[in-house]
Amino acid sequence: MTSDFKWARTMIDCVKALRVVTDDLPVQYVDWQVIPNLNGSPEDMIVWFICDKKINKDNFKKIGLTIAT
Repeated sequence: MTSDFKWARTMIDCVKALRVVTDDLPVQYVDWQVIPNLNGSPEDMIVWFICDKKINKDNFKKIGLTIAT
């Protein structure tokens, strides 16, 4: 078990880098949030991508995540 949250910091760095790359996405997200496992483990980490409208959320799920991954 790691307690230094290196996995959370790594995920935050990845999401920040993705934000720069995704400026050209057809569907933008307005914010994001990383929710790490409280024991520092990479297991069960959650990343939320926040869109400003429901239609944008649906389109981001269909288009944005496919392009981003």
